[in-house]
Amino acid sequence: MTNNSIIGFLRLAISISIVVFVTAAFGCGGDDGNSPEKSGSGGDSESGGSDDSGDSESGGIGGGGTGGGGGDNGELPDCPAKNPPLDDPYCLNSGCPYAVLKDLDPNNRPMGDCCNTVDIARKEQSMSKGETYDLEFATMIYLPQLYENVANEMINKLVANYQTKGADVTLVRFRDVPRTEDMTEPVPVTVEISSGKVNCDGSFSFYGPNGAPPPVHDGPPNDPGRWKKHVLEVNYNGFDAAELTEKPSEEVLAQASGLTWAVRWKETRIDYEQPIKFLWLTLKNNPDNWSCYGSMDLKSNWDLKAELRLFIPVEEMKQTILPDLADQSQCGLFAMGAYAANECDDLPQDQWGTKPNGYCDADDKCWLGDPNDAEYADFWEIFYDGEDGCGGEEHPCCDPAGLDTALEPCNAFYMREGCAIAAVDITDEDSDDPDKANSYITNCQ
Repeated sequence: MTNNSIIGFLRLAISISIVVFVTAAFGCGGDDGNSPEKSGSGGDSESGGSDDSGDSESGGIGGGGTGGGGGDNGELPDCPAKNPPLDDPYCLNSGCPYAVLKDLDPNNRPMGDCCNTVDIARKEQSMSKGETYDLEFATMIYLPQLYENVANEMINKLVANYQTKGADVTLVRFRDVPRTEDMTEPVPVTVEISSGKVNCDGSFSFYGPNGAPPPVHDGPPNDPGRWKKHVLEVNYNGFDAAELTEKPSEEVLAQASGLTWAVRWKETRIDYEQPIKFLWLTLKNNPDNWSCYGSMDLKSNWDLKAELRLFIPVEEMKQTILPDLADQSQCGLFAMGAYAANECDDLPQDQWGTKPNGYCDADDKCWLGDPNDAEYADFWEIFYDGEDGCGGEEHPCCDPAGLDTALEPCNAFYMREGCAIAAVDITDEDSDDPDKANSYITNCQ
């Protein structure tokens, strides 16, 4: 399998260019082509997606319900069954994740074709000059890259089903941003990003410093804080600019350094934690809808409008075991394919079907180190303003096959992913109860 197929797992640009340093597979997904326009991550009624997905006749997006009535006394109006959210962007979109929550707060109803629960433009219009607010987003869908890479249809369907039911979510919060109309220049803001959970009322919460239970498998440390949100400082441009944030400085890139672990599912057959050393989120502003970066059609296929670039370290992947799926390490699944007889340590790196293309140094700073990789020019333009690329003492190149004695072997997989992100409400109270991690599927329906 080629590096192109690894990278094909993610597309697009909507851009809040911001470096984050958490969870890689934890926020977005990709597709097989080079165009980010259509992903199919959610699947269609034939090939994946939510078990609840369907067409307008059978209760897909906007299906089911009253055809648009209601709305009084806390009752949620459903989207018209034949022409969902386009006719009424504030109706309850019953095809969205979380729409089935029995204790759903009307203020948290998923709306429109991206399933946002907050309308940012309306929010800013209701504010006074000089006021600030917390700008908050959640991923609505992504297909974790390791399943896309091995092209295993069974795994793809399984992941898509649980994704569209909200089994796993990445949260991003911009603290105290000004209204766009009040801005005359970029302003520094604090960004929080990490794995999170869906609450039974439709709100979202980060995990706190004691939110992670003891790990199920070897690899992640027995540290209850390994899921806590991570913080970095960026310059915020507002929604009138082409990109929501400025390109990061070397200092911001340094804030993204360090190994972290992304939450994965607890109540399903997919049970592991994702190691990651670097993640960059890009959102190019959508002038028509500030609340949505991606959209879903009647069959739960997603058009992805957000992009992540990330590094997954090889050594930690060797320790991340996926029982019941293929009884393989994540490294074996990536490098050899599903159900392969060999693990990464069984064969020299030059015999791996898919070879790593990135390098992370002793300080966990990572870069794309293979000059022959298809994403090479894009990476160095995005992060280093088109500098010459790897080479020299600061950013040495690496050898994917590990045969060149003059170079270090590449030791991380670099890839791009696409995802759909929607504006939501994140509570101020972080979750520190490990027993309720990822409890949405079993406890909230």
